[in-house]
Amino acid sequence: MTHSKFMYVLIFSEIAYFYLTAVLFVFREIVAYIANTIIFILSGVIIADGVLRHNVHFERHGTSWGFLLLLYFYVQMARAAVVGALYLLLRYFGYGLDFKEAIIIVWSGLRGAVSLSLALSVKHASDTAQPFLKPEVGTMFVFFTVASCF
Repeated sequence: MTHSKFMYVLIFSEIAYFYLTAVLFVFREIVAYIANTIIFILSGVIIADGVLRHNVHFERHGTSWGFLLLLYFYVQMARAAVVGALYLLLRYFGYGLDFKEAIIIVWSGLRGAVSLSLALSVKHASDTAQPFLKPEVGTMFVFFTVASCF
């Protein structure tokens, strides 16, 4: 009888541990989703505010859109060069990377909340009173980063 109670407690604790880890995993996923959504919304609001406030920069310097296309092209070429240089190592000594996966790695790169949060921190630093970064530069930095994320 004692042995069965011990096994019941042991099995119950295993089930409770599994349930707790599943709940914590779901909770972390929800928090990450909310944080990611907040960062994307915040970057969109800052871009809209920067365009409306510093619209002279976008109208007077129409080259920003051309620079954006050029930046996107250079970023893709840099990613392709890095993946191409390391392709043989990743194929034979790594995870067995094939050509289709390499194309996905080149296209995906560093997109999403990490690069957006770094751009937002540069924008925040440019808004403070200091001689190195003007607020227009911070706005353009966020503009180029958001555009390269999509």
